[in-house]
Amino acid sequence: MTRHAFTVVGLLAVALATALNLRGAMPPLQDFNEWIYQGWLVGQLLRGEELPFGLKPWPVPNAAAQALLGLLNLPLGPRAAGLAYLTLYLAGMTWLAAAIARAQGPFDPATFLLALLIGGLNSPYWDGYANSQLGTALYLVHVLRQRRGPTPVAWDLAMGLALFFCHAVLLAVFALHTALHAWQHRQLPRATAVLAPPFALLAWYLLRDDNYGEHIPPFGTSLAEFLAYKAYTAAKAGPYQNVILGGLGDAERAPALYWLGVAANLAFALVALAPLAWALLDRARKGDRSPALLTALACLAGFAVLPSALFGVVNVGERLLIPAMLVALALCPDPWNLRRFGAAIAALSPAMLLHLHLVLPATPPATGIGHLAAHDAERRHRLLFWHRPYYFQDQFHAAQRGEPVRLRFTTSIVRPLPPPAVAR
Repeated sequence: MTRHAFTVVGLLAVALATALNLRGAMPPLQDFNEWIYQGWLVGQLLRGEELPFGLKPWPVPNAAAQALLGLLNLPLGPRAAGLAYLTLYLAGMTWLAAAIARAQGPFDPATFLLALLIGGLNSPYWDGYANSQLGTALYLVHVLRQRRGPTPVAWDLAMGLALFFCHAVLLAVFALHTALHAWQHRQLPRATAVLAPPFALLAWYLLRDDNYGEHIPPFGTSLAEFLAYKAYTAAKAGPYQNVILGGLGDAERAPALYWLGVAANLAFALVALAPLAWALLDRARKGDRSPALLTALACLAGFAVLPSALFGVVNVGERLLIPAMLVALALCPDPWNLRRFGAAIAALSPAMLLHLHLVLPATPPATGIGHLAAHDAERRHRLLFWHRPYYFQDQFHAAQRGEPVRLRFTTSIVRPLPPPAVAR
C-alpha cells in the first residue's frame, strides 16, 4: 500500500461506521441504545416532565454520556440525539487519531489507522461503552497536551472531574499519571489539589449509592483459561466484529468469513499490539520515566493480571489495555517500521464494515441470547468477538414512543422513584 492509503482507509472506515448508524432504525451498538433511552429520560426531567424517575442528587461516575445525551435531547428527539452524539464521537476520534499520528513528528498514516481502530472503532465501541470510550479519549487528550509543556492547574482539575463523570477506571489511570508527575516534579500539594475534588465525589458516591452493577462471573477458572482469555481480549482490538442476530452469528451464517475474521484478529494482536507492548518496555529500559509512559506500563500490568470482571465492571483489563496502546502509538518510536504490518491488517476494517452493512437488517430481530452465553463452553467457540447490536432495542423504542420503561442499567444518574404513599 502507498504511504497515504492507510489514511484513506481510516477515513473510509469512519464514513462507513457513520453510515451504519444513520441507515438503520437504531445504532447497532448494544449498550448504547439503553443510554439513548436514559438520555431521553434525562432530557425529559430537565424539561420538568413528570416521570416515575428522577436524577440522583449525588455525583455518579459512568454518567457523562447520559448527561450529554440528555442535553442533546432538549433540541432533538432520542434517535437524533443518539446519532448526533455518535457522529461527534467519530469526528473527535478521527481528530485524536490524527493528533496521535503526528505526536512524534510528521503525520504517520499507519499510526493514524492503528489509533483509529484501537481507540475509536474498537470492540467497546460496538458494545456501546460510551462512557469509558469518552474517558479514554479525554485521557489521551491530556497526554498529548502535557507533551507540549506544563498544564495549568485548572486544566488538570477540569480533566480529573470530567474523568470522574466518564468512568472510574479512567479516573484511576489519570490519578496514577498525576501522582507520578507530582512525584517527579516534587509537586505533591498541586497533585493533592487536583485529585481531592474527584475523589471526594467518588467517596460521596460510594457512601450514597448502592448500585455498582450486577455480579458477573469472571472467565478463566484455570491458568490456561485465564491466559487464553487475555490473548482473546488483546485480539478484540482487531478489525473483525461478529454480530449476533436472532441468536445466530457469523459462525452459523458464514463459517468461512467467521474463521477468517478470527484469524485476522489473532494476527492483529501479534503483529500490532505485541510490538506496541514491547515498545513501551523497551523505552522504559532505555531510561524514559515520563508519567505517561510509566502509567501506560502500569495499565499494561493491570491488563495482564486483572480478572474479566471486577466490582461489577466488565472487561476491566481491556479498558486499561486501550489507553496503554494509544500512549505507545503516541510516544514510542517505530524504528523498524513494524506498524505498517499491523496497519495492513487494520486495513480490513472497511471490508468488515461493508459486511455489517449487508448483514444488519432494516428491522432488527430479537437478540435471543444473554450475556452469560459466552460462559457456556459448548457455545463459546461460536461466539468469539461477538456483539448483540439490538439487545436494548425495547428501551430505544420506548424512548421513541415517549413511554418510560424500567431501567436496565442502574449505575447511571437516573433512578426510579418510590411509588407514592397510599393515603389511609
